[in-house]
Amino acid sequence: MSDSSSPKGLCYAKPPGYFDSPINTHPFPYQHNSVYFFTDPSKSTSPAPRRVLPLPVKRRSCLCSCCLWLSALIIFLIFLTAICFFLLYFYIHPRFPEFHLDHIALSQVKISNDSGDLLLSCQFDAAVQATNKNTVLRFKYGNFNITVWATGEIFKDTLLGRGVAPGFEQGQRNVTLVRSKISVQSEVVDANTAEEIVDRMHAGDLKVSMEVSTSIKVTVGDWNVMKVPVHLLCKGIETAAAKSGSNPSCQLDLFRMLLRQLHLFKD
Repeated sequence: MSDSSSPKGLCYAKPPGYFDSPINTHPFPYQHNSVYFFTDPSKSTSPAPRRVLPLPVKRRSCLCSCCLWLSALIIFLIFLTAICFFLLYFYIHPRFPEFHLDHIALSQVKISNDSGDLLLSCQFDAAVQATNKNTVLRFKYGNFNITVWATGEIFKDTLLGRGVAPGFEQGQRNVTLVRSKISVQSEVVDANTAEEIVDRMHAGDLKVSMEVSTSIKVTVGDWNVMKVPVHLLCKGIETAAAKSGSNPSCQLDLFRMLLRQLHLFKD
């Protein structure tokens, strides 16, 4: 029997094992026994694109470079200053002034008695020789304060006189004598000291020590350095030998000079 003779509207039963072919609604061919997953594009699980940020400026390396160049510049300036200092030192070749006691002579001595106390009055003539051996430096001296006392265990540093000499300016390669009269009036002494001073004076073996305090300003051309205090000590001088012109040297007391400069020592 053909299908054309079958009445319309009748539905025949499908034989066993028959199935309808599925309708392929997808753009790619359908494969049997394959599993497909379809996701919603609005719910995509792909990571969101990241925002690319600009690289930070390397400030630390720039700061290190600046510190390195600054340190190198400071070291170079220190090195250049040291070279200039040594060249200037060898050009000037500075030297301390030298001091010698030219002479000291006891011109007058007097012992008087006042209400049981022995009073000593004496006078010295003294001269100190200052020598400047520098070829570039000049010295400006302040006033010279001179003190003389008797040395020895029996004298106990008995004061014999004080004096002041005016300051002056000393040129290069110059020798100058600083003269002063040193005296003391009515210094109280004991009987043994007074008698010993008179005996030693007549015998010509009286030993004295002299202290000289002044200040020096160094001058190079028109450039002046600040004043530096100077302290001189002439110890154990025999008046007879000093009077004959033996020129004993006087030593610079650098330790006391330093203390005075630091204001740690006062006369």
